[in-house]
Amino acid sequence: MSDTQPADAPQAEVPDHTACQARIAELEQKWKRALADLVNAEKQHERARQEHAKFAAADVLRALLPIVDSVQAAAAHLHECEAIASQLERFLAEHRVTPTAQEGVTVDYLLHEIVGQESYPDTAPGAIVRVAQQGYALHDRCLRPAKVIVAAESIPVSDTA
Repeated sequence: MSDTQPADAPQAEVPDHTACQARIAELEQKWKRALADLVNAEKQHERARQEHAKFAAADVLRALLPIVDSVQAAAAHLHECEAIASQLERFLAEHRVTPTAQEGVTVDYLLHEIVGQESYPDTAPGAIVRVAQQGYALHDRCLRPAKVIVAAESIPVSDTA
């Protein structure tokens, strides 16, 4: 047997690896994309879990608010209720529940419900002049809007007689 082959003998074909390499590159890209999607989904799930934990007590705290209103109203008339009212206010503050209405500030339609208007000459229109029922927010989310009375726009009186 000779190590040399005759010129008319068929040559062994060299496999073309470019198609295989292209397929490997395509699958590698898909794998990287899937891995990135998984990482993003895990991050989104963790954000949603934290958001849920942050506001898990919202329904309980919202149900507590009418009790807070009653005790605060009673505290205005009975000195003995002041201690209970301050305990409730501390409880709300510890749970990040904050009042949303304050006299003198401009109404915020996301936090306040206007239940009336009154004319106040030295007050800007839309400013809260009285809080009928306090509103509360948990973190930055409104639990209950405040019911407020705002300053009405003053109508100038003309001196035509």
